Amino acid sequence: MDSLNVRRPTHTTRVSEHIDEIAKYIQTLIDKGFAYYAKDGSIYFDIEEYKLKTNYNYPALRPQHQADEIIVQNVDSNEGKKRSEDFALWKVDHEFGYKTDQLESIGRPGWHIECSAMADSICGNHLHIHSGGIDLEFPHHENEIAQSHAYHYPNLPPHSIESPSTDRAADEDNRWVELFVHVGHLNIAGQKMSKSLKNFTTIEEVLSNYSSNTVRMMILQQGLNDPMDLSDDLFITAEESLNMFKNFFINSLALKEINNYKPDPKPNSESRALAQSLYETKGAVHDALSNNFNTSLAIKELRSLVKKTNTYVKGVNDAHYHLSIILSINEYIGRILHIFGLSPFQPDSQKNSEKCSPSAIMNVFKNYRNKIRKLASSSKHYEILQQCDRVRDKELRKAGVHLEDRENYESIW
Repeated sequence: MDSLNVRRPTHTTRVSEHIDEIAKYIQTLIDKGFAYYAKDGSIYFDIEEYKLKTNYNYPALRPQHQADEIIVQNVDSNEGKKRSEDFALWKVDHEFGYKTDQLESIGRPGWHIECSAMADSICGNHLHIHSGGIDLEFPHHENEIAQSHAYHYPNLPPHSIESPSTDRAADEDNRWVELFVHVGHLNIAGQKMSKSLKNFTTIEEVLSNYSSNTVRMMILQQGLNDPMDLSDDLFITAEESLNMFKNFFINSLALKEINNYKPDPKPNSESRALAQSLYETKGAVHDALSNNFNTSLAIKELRSLVKKTNTYVKGVNDAHYHLSIILSINEYIGRILHIFGLSPFQPDSQKNSEKCSPSAIMNVFKNYRNKIRKLASSSKHYEILQQCDRVRDKELRKAGVHLEDRENYESIW
């Protein structure tokens, strides 16, 4: 994750470290009448009982899921269940299971209860955002919602996802999760990337050819919920976007150097139009991110603003461009890219990050300077040698670099 510039989690939970919390959670559901023991000692969540007590609509995220699909997803071989759609909270396992003070049987947690109990132990009764792959929406997240509301809000059914309350405080009173985020699968040749299919690419392999910036930009330019088919074309498109932003930052800062703090000229129709474009882009980016985190559209809006700015700069004389507007655009785009976790000036890949290091650049300059010194000496261009000495003694010293010339036009630093 560090190599992808992904922040480390504040907490990392392990099921084996939360068995007591999970057992207490399950016992509470039993006490409230939402779970029961099967004949073999396994424990199941009683969906029908919860519906009767709370008027709860199961499933909640996708009400269109049919009953037969629910039964298939929650099916197991235990004939002791009351109903086929009930799902396991605790599975009897005398060989590898856990013995707890709260539960009667030795066993192991079900898939869904693990997440609810661990989330509760860290975050309490309310989550602002809960995320996962699109395949976790049903049944995993649906079952998490059911058992979590049974645990925290047994007398209040969760709001419909399709018609949430406009009162945020009311939502927090009876909604376990405020917002679910489901992301599409990463595919190769149209198939979901999977170890079992042996069609996966490792992070190390990708970063040997592309930077973490490129990987992040590639993901940002795709739809959040859409499957993404990994290909070189996607990486190339991502690099094109990164280079566009990188060149824009370089050029706008170069304009600042050229301007040398001269006051902006009187606004004209072109500068006012550019300022209006900045204002409209801010609104468009905000709307895109507010609509299901549409980062793809947000990046398109930023690219469009760069193109408009470049067109503006090319169309006016250097003495008449409005630097303050250009720098405002520079600052805004840089801020959004920073929020997205992008650093456009990062090397293209780990493979050539060493080539782009300050040491590598200094070595190139040193070798070039040595060749210039040798040519200038042989042709007796002493003024060039003086400039080489000036760079060594003044310019490099100001930059904190000590360069020492040796015999035969060699040097060290």
